[in-house]
Amino acid sequence: MGKKNFRKKLESRVNKVYDSVEGEVEELLNQLNSPDLPGYDTTKEKMSRLHPEEKITLMDDAWEKINLSYFIDGTVKTLKVGGVEGSDNLYYPISLSQVVAAAVSCMDGNKFCKNTAIEKLYILLPNIFQLGFEKEEIYSMCGYDWFVDDPLSGKTVEKKEVDVADFMALRRKSITRARWLMRQSERELVTSIFKQDRNKWIVRDGTLFDISIQTAAERDMSNIIGLSKTFTLNPWVEIDGKREQIGYIQKLVRNLKIGYRSPVYKLIPEEGREEKYTYMWFLRLHPSRFSPFDGVLKVEIPPHVIYKDEKYRVNTINGISHAIWNWRMPYDCDIRRNVTFLYPIRVAENAAKSLTFSIEKMNGIWMAEKSGS
Repeated sequence: MGKKNFRKKLESRVNKVYDSVEGEVEELLNQLNSPDLPGYDTTKEKMSRLHPEEKITLMDDAWEKINLSYFIDGTVKTLKVGGVEGSDNLYYPISLSQVVAAAVSCMDGNKFCKNTAIEKLYILLPNIFQLGFEKEEIYSMCGYDWFVDDPLSGKTVEKKEVDVADFMALRRKSITRARWLMRQSERELVTSIFKQDRNKWIVRDGTLFDISIQTAAERDMSNIIGLSKTFTLNPWVEIDGKREQIGYIQKLVRNLKIGYRSPVYKLIPEEGREEKYTYMWFLRLHPSRFSPFDGVLKVEIPPHVIYKDEKYRVNTINGISHAIWNWRMPYDCDIRRNVTFLYPIRVAENAAKSLTFSIEKMNGIWMAEKSGS
């Protein structure tokens, strides 16, 4: 397939192309510090627990021995490089986005190697069909292949309709779309590793719901773990066979002792989709430093049929918690995020970021297209 020139086609389809490079804020996920819901029922709190709190610093003979083998993290860099005035006289932003998902493996104690990575480049342009482009078309810029993608036509974490006349809303949509594309690359990496090495444990930085591993099609994946440094404090869980929102997680996390895992819950975030759930608990790795929630990870495993056995489930959960405890980052680090990092996840993050372009390079690629070089 011959290489197509995105810039030339774009200029032939719109009234004018504007070049205005501006870096976007990226990879910022804020802790949702919602307050405890008033007057929660302590009876319901106990009913929602599948397994009670437990100390996990010392391995118990009854627990499953868990060796965490693969660690996956992703990164995305999105840069607004300009905009176009379409034939409808509306102004649409153009963004370049680089999405990377990387996996590192640990098969021999503490020796790491970069197992594999998925890297994709996107040109994000709203209303591409109106402008004469097709989704997933590939264009060459400075020797790199770039996929054209429309933030308005695909999925994002947001489900609200966007006013196409609202330029800032379109920019936000591009950012959320890029993050969704990153999660899809992580999902692709997880499934690829699982097919190659079905018996090894895989750890993904982030909730399993981001990569849809909790759905029925992937329920043969029993050995995937989701770790989240940020999380909602009033999640929806199963209580006495019903989906209800609980407001006592903030108090639970605040009082969780170092080296303990919290009670285990059945997490069901989507209304009407009770079949989409994970087993969720919290684990305190370090004392609080900057907020009551520092040093705490949310942990998830998928709804595999083997976890229907309560004894096996709790022994696996405790084995996972103990393995995570052993991989925690040192506490004597001044970087805030490190108190909830696992060392291998930090290695995976660095592997992903090492593949990303600089802002200056992305700008240069776009401006080189303008000059026709």
